[in-house]
Amino acid sequence: MSKIEPVKGIEEYKKLFYKEQKSDGAENDKKELRDNIKDALAIAVDTRKLEIELYWKRATYFWAFIAATFVAYFTLWNKGGVSSGFIIPISIIGYFFSLGWYFVNRGSKLWQKNWEEHVLYLESIIHRPLFATVRVPKGQFYNLSKAYPFSVSKVNQNLSFMMVIFWFCTTIYSSFIIIDIPLASKFIDVYFLQFVIRCLFVGLVFVILVLLSYVFYKKSLCFLKDNDEYKSVLNRHKEADFVRKKLEE
Repeated sequence: MSKIEPVKGIEEYKKLFYKEQKSDGAENDKKELRDNIKDALAIAVDTRKLEIELYWKRATYFWAFIAATFVAYFTLWNKGGVSSGFIIPISIIGYFFSLGWYFVNRGSKLWQKNWEEHVLYLESIIHRPLFATVRVPKGQFYNLSKAYPFSVSKVNQNLSFMMVIFWFCTTIYSSFIIIDIPLASKFIDVYFLQFVIRCLFVGLVFVILVLLSYVFYKKSLCFLKDNDEYKSVLNRHKEADFVRKKLEE
């Protein structure tokens, strides 16, 4: 069995290493502890590097599928296939790939941040604040020839969210224009009836998209196997920097 407990601040973080070593203050224990922290720092740096590499590999993967969806959608549009019915499934595919890309970006950002925090904490213990020391940028935003501290991952995340909005609106629009009623009667206002049916159909598509998005969102939440316990600890200890999964004796 395991139990999830919060870790608050640098002092509690350091105690994790001391507890494992059962250090009594002897010089050998301190040296062994320092060596273990250096090893942990090397692991954290390598894992952070791996997370960054995986982040951009995932971005390339989603870009390829979204680009293919773009091509399929607008090729069908230009060939007059708007009323064929295939345009809605294509736009729905584009929406869910964009939604998945957005979720993956946020999840990747969490793990990048996790390992960055580990690196900063471990560096502070051995007093080597390399990653914690950042050069102050001198350029201004309006100076186009100078560097500026944009967050590359946040730019990518915001772009993916814009794609979610685009494909959502495209799906709704496609649902609206696809309904056509070739009905002629002097007793019925055809255009009004067509408008009402279009609105009902769009509403149905909207509800389906929202429900499927919610299911997709819920199924994507798997932070730990003990996810409910993790959420409970997080809600009780919002000030915690980390949570630790500890084996119960």
